[in-house]
Amino acid sequence: AHARSTVNEQRTWLGLFGKKALSEKNTLWAEAQLRHDVTNQTMNQTLNRFGVLRTLSPKHEAGLLFAYVQTNQLSGTSLREYRPTAQYVFKSVLGSIKD
Repeated sequence: AHARSTVNEQRTWLGLFGKKALSEKNTLWAEAQLRHDVTNQTMNQTLNRFGVLRTLSPKHEAGLLFAYVQTNQLSGTSLREYRPTAQYVFKSVLGSIKD
């Protein structure tokens, strides 16, 4: 039998997202994310992603994005990734918040 162990780590994630209309049907999507490893007190990962979303209907958008991700490992090495991403957005109204 293999012994199992569990490691609990705490992370904090800050993300900033923005959209800018390019035309009636196309929108530029841009985002930046910072991921902090609270357990080891290190900046663990940064992500920058951008691309174009196409409005399919008033409630649906789809598009292709591209991300650059840098992950800093505890060993001191840094990994760099380039990630193509397909994104789908569904817009829904959940209701109003009343005082």
